Amino acid sequence: MSVNAPLAGGELLTRPTVFLGRELVINYSTSGAGSIRVEIQDPRDTLCPASRWPRRKLMYGDSLEQIVLWKAGSDVSSLAGETGAAAHRTEGCRPVLNSLSE
Repeated sequence: MSVNAPLAGGELLTRPTVFLGRELVINYSTSGAGSIRVEIQDPRDTLCPASRWPRRKLMYGDSLEQIVLWKAGSDVSSLAGETGAAAHRTEGCRPVLNSLSE
């Protein structure tokens, strides 16, 4: 999947997936002034409160395998076996794909 977001911003919600790894890894590319932030969501709005928008870190640049970081770190292993989706808030960015790593 590949999506372009204008500098004015946009949001993308991935299809729900079962979490199996310890970290969320994304492939993305931002413009010079662009950025991306990632939150993990579920239908009950209870998954990974540490990833909520106020706790997310801005990411800039171009990476084929960027581990997503929140203020509390990158470990999402507490979600193993749970179903959730990754929401991307972007400005001038192309988020390409998500994967979970061990």
